[in-house]
Amino acid sequence: MATHKRRPDYNIIPDAISRYDNKTRLRIYRKIVLLREMEKEMIEAQRKGAVSCQLFLSSGQEAVAAALSEQGKAYQYFPQHRADDLYLSLGGTPESLRDELLARESGCSGGRSGQIGLQIHENGLDMYGDNLLIGECVPRGVGAALGSQKKTVCIFGDGSAEEDYVLASLGFAATRQLPVLFLCMDNNLAILTPTCERRSWDLAEVAKSFGMDAYDLADDPWSIMTLLDSPDFKLPAVLNCRVCREYWHVGIGSDGAREWARNEIIRQQLLDCGLSTEVEQIEMETKRRIRALWEI
Repeated sequence: MATHKRRPDYNIIPDAISRYDNKTRLRIYRKIVLLREMEKEMIEAQRKGAVSCQLFLSSGQEAVAAALSEQGKAYQYFPQHRADDLYLSLGGTPESLRDELLARESGCSGGRSGQIGLQIHENGLDMYGDNLLIGECVPRGVGAALGSQKKTVCIFGDGSAEEDYVLASLGFAATRQLPVLFLCMDNNLAILTPTCERRSWDLAEVAKSFGMDAYDLADDPWSIMTLLDSPDFKLPAVLNCRVCREYWHVGIGSDGAREWARNEIIRQQLLDCGLSTEVEQIEMETKRRIRALWEI
């Protein structure tokens, strides 16, 4: 079995942040802060009883979604149920997410799905909601790519990768040379069971055996954007991103035992770039906006 040490600099492109201007750097950070402030208020709302649906929180993996969203309308998206990060990064409004969690008709799915069915279908952008069948977004996304020939992203976790239809979907996409990016948010856990206790194979290596390009790296947004922007990057491909989520598999608890905090690493990078004033302004404005949003 291929083993990979989990560390924040795993396979990232050194100094990749230097490839991007300050406007892009701050746009990425704004998306990160938005997700984190939104989920803090979601947690408080559930503690107070205002939100009754289950919460599958994204904090800790949001840098990947922020980087992916820079591709804009180039893709159609099939995320799994843990999709607050992608929804907000792609331009879904905090108001429509809040209303969905509060079961209001003004929610992004009419208040019927809670958190698991977040979706966007406007301005040429399509993000399709999940139905909580683990990994089923992958064959659905591959089918959509087959029918439309549109670039497609299927997002799933390292536990979902073990569902039989996920590997079959990779093989089908490789055979048909479909324009699909298979993005695995790999936090090394299926609920509480680490990967080494669940399987003896490595997702990136399996993808390569199908004849696909595959990449395995930590959740550094600058490296992810550089990879996706490279003229050598072609689909179908697998991108296995090592992430450290902040909260439990489901619910609002946390043991605080993260191997690294990407949001803090990025914040320090921006400070080192001389952007302290802009960083503090983003944090203050976002916190004020989201707190006001949840004064219900």
